[in-house]
Amino acid sequence: MKYKLKLILFILYGWFPLTGHPQDYFYCNDDYSIVVADKSMIIDLITSSEMAMKLAEIYIERIYGFKTAIEQKPYKVWNKGNEWVIEGASIHHKKHGGVFSIVISKKNGRVISVSHGE
Repeated sequence: MKYKLKLILFILYGWFPLTGHPQDYFYCNDDYSIVVADKSMIIDLITSSEMAMKLAEIYIERIYGFKTAIEQKPYKVWNKGNEWVIEGASIHHKKHGGVFSIVISKKNGRVISVSHGE
């Protein structure tokens, strides 16, 4: 009898919540866009130029090193529709080499391209 009661409770509390309607839950699609309920609200994660600059600094520091990230401040930022374009601004005109350029997706913060001029 106790076994049957446990089985019934398991079915009621363990199985039924899993069989609910998927549109009632929060979940992410393949592009990691935040999608809520009926997929009517899609949010860009990188919403401001300040966020884009901070993220670019993290990426550039990781790729080219701390010194490069600091030397090429202040960064120049352009809003290009679904992307942020961030470039370094070298104030050391006598130094050899160029500045970095990084393109970041507004939707998920992924790096679309990164380069460094010569």
